[in-house]
Amino acid sequence: MRQRALGRTGREVSVVGLGTWQLGGGWGDVREEDAFALLDASVAAGVTFFDTADEYGDGRSERLIGGYLRDRPDADVFVATKTGRRAEQRAAGYTLENFRAWTDRSRANLGVDTLDLVQLHCPPRVPLASGLLSGKYTKDTVFRQDDHRAYNRHGEAFDRGETFAGVDFESGVEAAAEFGALTPRGATPAQTALRWIIQQPGVTTVIPGARSPEQARANASATALPPLPPATLKAIRALYDHRIRPQVHHHW
Repeated sequence: MRQRALGRTGREVSVVGLGTWQLGGGWGDVREEDAFALLDASVAAGVTFFDTADEYGDGRSERLIGGYLRDRPDADVFVATKTGRRAEQRAAGYTLENFRAWTDRSRANLGVDTLDLVQLHCPPRVPLASGLLSGKYTKDTVFRQDDHRAYNRHGEAFDRGETFAGVDFESGVEAAAEFGALTPRGATPAQTALRWIIQQPGVTTVIPGARSPEQARANASATALPPLPPATLKAIRALYDHRIRPQVHHHW
């Protein structure tokens, strides 16, 4: 797994990390043993960066990661968490006192004595567009009722940008099919999407989620793909400008 320097931290992390929203909920239930198997597969594939947040399952994602790292002290993983994102926290306001309380909660969840404050710039969100860019979904796909892809398609529960990257599902499926046609031989659409992000200027690590060890290993292997050629990059830009830009740019 290739490594890149994480800002001014002096630490190198894998160019493909792991997003762990799914461990907390919002994508259907995940058992602890399944979560640990997913984290094991990621580490074995060379992943050294986990992204989490205190709002993922009301701290469950943090607690699972903390428990995993206590059981596997030799795992060399940089964990980035985000505090102050839950609705009740935002309503309380970002005072120094509140921020200290929130970070104490994350410290307890993760089982660590301290948290280093690091300012990270984190675009793009949901790098696989909530799975759309896997190319596995059709317009007839039905998601479980406890999956945000069923109950937050239009921002009913939280920021619509967190579900399918803010794109209408039906047109997103069409765009994903067109994107899939641009996939190089021997790669999946998801790996191609990750490869595209990896080669963007200023990107240190891309943090796709995964629901299974197989998905984690497939995501990690995107680093082995050669850079996408200029013609493919041009076609992806044209697809984005035609299909995606009109739907999302007026929202953010």
